[in-house]
Amino acid sequence: MERRLRLAEDWAIGVLALAALGIALYGTLTRYMLPHFAADWSEEAFVYAVIWAIWLSGGRLVVTGGHVRSDWLLRVLGGRAARALEALHSTLGFAFCIAFCFFGFDVVRLALQLNERSDSTLHFPMALYYLAMPVGLLLMAARYATHLRGVLRGQTLPTAPLAPGAPVEPIAPPDPPAPPGAESR
Repeated sequence: MERRLRLAEDWAIGVLALAALGIALYGTLTRYMLPHFAADWSEEAFVYAVIWAIWLSGGRLVVTGGHVRSDWLLRVLGGRAARALEALHSTLGFAFCIAFCFFGFDVVRLALQLNERSDSTLHFPMALYYLAMPVGLLLMAARYATHLRGVLRGQTLPTAPLAPGAPVEPIAPPDPPAPPGAESR
């Protein structure tokens, strides 16, 4: 399931990015070279495609540890403290995404009720534009929930990228097992 979601996200983000690039190229070329073919909707469509691609990529940032957090502190703490902090981070991220997703769907509902449309010749329904935020937040919330479950079960180590484009490495190794004969209290 995770692999299918990742593949669908990759395709959607890629198609939207290519569409945005094509629209921007069309808009620029027609504006300067063929003004009689210029469209008033090219900038609008470009923005819509980019916004959707950005919101859809949020879930991938959760998986790779690309969202804002204190990686240094996780590295210094290590062990159980890093796991606890990572669990807190995932819980707060999940709660934030769910709360703002709820408000985002309210905005979409209002835009549908008002039949809000763009000013260009497309008359694009603004509800579809606003829908990018709650959909992206739902994907992020699902990834936070999955990550939190893995951290709580000890299956997922807190992770963080070392530099842009660098592979993701574990921050804190699991706590060493208790020596034989040691009693747990």
